[in-house]
Parts: sequence; structure tokens; C-alpha cells
Amino acid sequence: MFVNVCLKFNSELIEFDGADDRVHPVILYPPQPVGSTLVFKLKGTSSMLIRKRKYPAVRAKL
Repeated sequence: MFVNVCLKFNSELIEFDGADDRVHPVILYPPQPVGSTLVFKLKGTSSMLIRKRKYPAVRAKL
């Protein structure tokens, strides 16, 4: 999912790691003013998918 969003912004997902309640992506993107837009899109898309799939562990923390 993150790879697809990055591709739409001409960006590349270099590394992806995280913890129980957060992720740590390393993204290479062109020097255009898309940084905040890219982050907004990644957070929105991942949140929508997580809520749609109703993961019990996530729902317990919400």
C-alpha cells in the first residue's frame, strides 16, 4: 500500500519499520513541495485500510 502511494508521487519507499503503534518509513522523494501531501496521503490511506479490516488489536487501542 505504501509503495503504491509513493509511486503516485514519484517517490520511492526505501525502508519500512515500526512498532506496535507506529511506523517508520524512509521515503526518497523529489525536491518538490509534496512532502506534507505525501505524508497526508500515506496516513489517510493506511488509516482507512486498517479501520476497514477491523483488526482486533488495533480496535482495542482505539
